[in-house]
Amino acid sequence: FIPIYFFLNSLNQKVRKARKPHEAGSGRYTPQAQKILDEIHAWNWCSILTKVAIFGELFFTLQVGFTKGTYVFLSWLTRKLASINLIVVCVLVYAVGLIMFLLPPVPGVPVYIFAGIVIADVSSRKLGDNGFYIGIFIACCIGFFCKLLACTLQYYIGYFLGKNVKIQQLIKVDSVPTRAVEQILKKPGLNLAKVAILIGGPDWPVSVTCGILRLNIPQMLLGTMPVITILSPCVLAGAFISRQGLGGEDSIWPMLANFASIFAFVAQTTALVIAGTLTVREIQEHSDSLAEYREEHAAIAELSRQEEDARRCYQDVTRWENLTWLDGFILLSGVASQLVSGLLFVLVGSLCFLPFSVDKDINAAIEDGGLGGHPLNIVLPLGWAGCLIFFYGVAAHIVHSKMMGRRAKAEFSKRKYSQQPETEQG
Repeated sequence: FIPIYFFLNSLNQKVRKARKPHEAGSGRYTPQAQKILDEIHAWNWCSILTKVAIFGELFFTLQVGFTKGTYVFLSWLTRKLASINLIVVCVLVYAVGLIMFLLPPVPGVPVYIFAGIVIADVSSRKLGDNGFYIGIFIACCIGFFCKLLACTLQYYIGYFLGKNVKIQQLIKVDSVPTRAVEQILKKPGLNLAKVAILIGGPDWPVSVTCGILRLNIPQMLLGTMPVITILSPCVLAGAFISRQGLGGEDSIWPMLANFASIFAFVAQTTALVIAGTLTVREIQEHSDSLAEYREEHAAIAELSRQEEDARRCYQDVTRWENLTWLDGFILLSGVASQLVSGLLFVLVGSLCFLPFSVDKDINAAIEDGGLGGHPLNIVLPLGWAGCLIFFYGVAAHIVHSKMMGRRAKAEFSKRKYSQQPETEQG
């Protein structure tokens, strides 16, 4: 819309010059539009475009890579576990779920759905008429205890990483919002704000941050226990998905699976909104104490001060007017490639990937919802084209970042040397 705005504004300015030349001025745009244009020119476009590239890579990783890959993997694993003893299946599902929890990009929802699909399906085969409902109960218990153990392990990851000053700086332990979250989580017992943060926030970052902040583990686990209200609908959705092939076209199971998924999404979103609202209220009520200087954060402040000069130098080097035409071409082509691939996957995703869900069999024919025995068949020709375009964008981003990093490092060393006293230089 920005180019359209300036195009229309230039037409408006031409009309103003024709009607009242003494009032319109000599500029190409109206004074208001020229002010906006000057402000846009002052932006660090290299930094903005680099962030766009990062968001494009995150989108591909989460929405394409992990989503499609997770569905294919869980489908394969479900078929492998179908003929195994129920107890062994429960142990394996617990172990797989724990491993998935410890992977930062994987959220908890696929773990719960996976447990519901596998255990409900195996239980219904092994335990007869009531096996389906027994399997749902077992899957809820496995998901619950897997979540608690994963939180503890993630806590210790943060605990040991948190000794590093750089890690503390990255999560901004000296900032007011982080201190507000820390203050909420340190309150004993259960309260709405603590529960909302622990079950509404992203699984891995929340627990790792608890470890970095050295919070009390029993209190953290106590606040995490209400997660049963979120994981139960996910398990139900998985259990209903495992029965979608039953009942023919008039089957009620797909509708129940969709309803349970929507309920889980609403519950998760509500917890996240409550967490944000109550954190803001905590900041408003204790703004003075949260902003006070703390001696334990002195090392973080010193590290931030030391990095400020290097950051300023990098910003100067990467200003658009300081880039060569080759720098600009690499950056713009890389960002454009990621935007094009992202639009392909969003607008025509059905032409890029075959529809595939966890309840389908990889070895089934493509016409029956399977992948014809080969996992990579999920990617259609247009999808491969989109992937190639995306990976070019990633390569361009890496090349540009390396070039700018080396240039900024050389400039920083040059400035640092020039600031040394002459006696030291000699």
